[in-house]
Amino acid sequence: MTEILICLAETEHLTQVADLEQSLNPHAPWSASMLTESVLAGAVVWVLIVEDQVVGYLVFDCLFEISQILAIGVDPKYQRKGLAKQVLMQYVETQRAAGTAELLLEVATTNQAAIALYVSLGFSRVGLRRGYYQEPESGIKTDALVLKLMI
Repeated sequence: MTEILICLAETEHLTQVADLEQSLNPHAPWSASMLTESVLAGAVVWVLIVEDQVVGYLVFDCLFEISQILAIGVDPKYQRKGLAKQVLMQYVETQRAAGTAELLLEVATTNQAAIALYVSLGFSRVGLRRGYYQEPESGIKTDALVLKLMI
């Protein structure tokens, strides 16, 4: 596989992240302006780059000893190649080095592949948010699991 670069997103990457988010997130995709506003408010956006193209992203924030994953995605052409696991492992190690005590995230109960990945990394269920995600067109609601990893 081609070399993957994981780095802090530059302003010009946010449009590519938003485009990926639009194709990956049927519930409520982040727009480029939402990403920009989040970064200005303290969120961090990492991008996975292959040959100058953004093929994945991780958006998170930190508050005191807690870090929360806000969004993660990998281009379908690059899925099932370990990229999400690679960026998550780097995220966990970075947060551990920063003295973060716990990591949190929400994931749709229907996203079994993501749930399996998070569990394989040591995340465990700590809650359920009923009707957390809603399909924009159909209005169908999906529950979200709240997962936590103590580091």
